[in-house]
Amino acid sequence: EMPRFPGCEDLSTENEKKVCALRALGDYIEHHPKYNEVNSRLGSEATFMAEFIVRRNGTVENVRLARSVSDNPEIYNAVIDLVKDMPTWTPGKQQGKAVDVQLTIPVRFGPQ
Repeated sequence: EMPRFPGCEDLSTENEKKVCALRALGDYIEHHPKYNEVNSRLGSEATFMAEFIVRRNGTVENVRLARSVSDNPEIYNAVIDLVKDMPTWTPGKQQGKAVDVQLTIPVRFGPQ
């Protein structure tokens, strides 16, 4: 079972939880203060691929950008901060036990 962004634990099916968690993650990214900061500095559409580990306790660690479309360190750091600021996830499980899982997610910026 893959880790899930929080906020959808009360739903009944795994598919409902997955869809809800993806929507919640998108909302988190779009409403994070760093999102607007990066959006205003980029001035065009861009996608960063953020890699991180969701630890067995749900914390996000070892954040890095697998692909960055900017050499600007302020933009790079803002995207890293956006991911590091994520709330505690529902951890991934293997054979019923919580495990560390590495994820890569796209973080898209562009006109609203």
